Amino acid sequence: MRRMVPRGRGGRGGRGRSTADRGGSGGGKASSRAAGLVQLDRHFAAAYGVRWARLRFALLRKVEHVAWRNPYVGRAEALALFEGASAQGWSELSHSSGCSLLVRARASEVESGGGGGEAEACPSPPAAGVAEEGEADSDAVADPSMPQAVAIRRASTQQSLQSHYALDGASPLPALALAPRRGHRVLDLCAAPGGKSLCLAGQLFGGGLEAAGGEGSLLISNDRSAPRRARLRRVLEEFLPAELLCEASELPMRGATPTAAVVTGIDAAQWGRGPAAPSWSATASFHRILIDAPCSSERHFLHGAPDAIWSRARLKRDAALQSAILRNGARLLAVGGRLVYSTCSLADEENDAVVAKLLKHKRHGAGLAAVDPLGGELLEESIAPLLAGVKRTSLGAIMLPDTSRFGPLYWAVLERTAAGGAGEGSDGSSDDGSGHGGDDSDATGEDGSR
Repeated sequence: MRRMVPRGRGGRGGRGRSTADRGGSGGGKASSRAAGLVQLDRHFAAAYGVRWARLRFALLRKVEHVAWRNPYVGRAEALALFEGASAQGWSELSHSSGCSLLVRARASEVESGGGGGEAEACPSPPAAGVAEEGEADSDAVADPSMPQAVAIRRASTQQSLQSHYALDGASPLPALALAPRRGHRVLDLCAAPGGKSLCLAGQLFGGGLEAAGGEGSLLISNDRSAPRRARLRRVLEEFLPAELLCEASELPMRGATPTAAVVTGIDAAQWGRGPAAPSWSATASFHRILIDAPCSSERHFLHGAPDAIWSRARLKRDAALQSAILRNGARLLAVGGRLVYSTCSLADEENDAVVAKLLKHKRHGAGLAAVDPLGGELLEESIAPLLAGVKRTSLGAIMLPDTSRFGPLYWAVLERTAAGGAGEGSDGSSDDGSGHGGDDSDATGEDGSR
């Protein structure tokens, strides 16, 4: 299979903001941000009551990171980087799925002042391997206690791959809850910058290409934004064996599914529909789908990310976009399959309310059921340190940084127990009354993923 190569720039931003959202320059931006802070405080004080002051303080702390250890390079070489890395020791959490995470043995010192556009995890500097996981693409100061990733040569080939990838400690949880298996077709619908796709790849393909064999394990990592998609490609190329990577154009329209990791650039709310969709996407169904939906990301706004804005109008619009993406994802889910929906939002309007809207719809929600978000693979004791402070919601689970070392992160787990209705009109448009048809007002992304 031909190795993926980054494409040129083009298209509109994945988790980006429209021009109107950016609020102009100079005093206009300051005025817009001040108004947004007032609205945000009022909204979440009403939602969280007296807890909001404590939660807001926690959101301003520096994010605590974990490291996904690359299973395609030597374990001993990767772990050696963390020996004596700092006074805060690191320990390895090895999940039975093959996902291995390096976590500080104790919580880092609480710092209230963070800011200046700090993201959900380390940014992606010229040296590869320390990458930002979350909604915003603003640069941030890398975590000084996280060892710098290094290139390690694979024993079986001449290729060198990066040793580890840094991300918020909550970020692997949706990928673990999805529980992909070898032989599955997996879709990461809003994949950039790529941390969750790496977690999925490690589970799906095993610790090496030889282990995956010819079972037809397929990972499609999708992001509509050209700049974010280029970054997603770089991440997959830096961490995954070259033998796994191929172009979407090489996917067969029918016949056996190849063992491959592929990057696509399709509008998540319109996957498989419209003249721009690849021919194979119209009939594709998936055993596992991850939707790490674009969201209002209050943490990034509080940290002053350059393009971040918060308003009740934006919250409503984001929820409509999330509903459109979730409906489309549910349409692509095979019977017996599992879908995990996640955001880094605190707002119920973007979390349980979006899932409830889908499940209540007579056609879009037919054949779907919400299952325990903390069941299955997340019951494993090996990852218990990651789950401290998580609370169940009506339909999912949420991790908030005032009771946890990590987050914020919400996720819900849906399974398809029977075939459902497509819920589309003859033109492919939605009929649920949301008024969102996957337009260009806010293109879809990652963490982002987060």
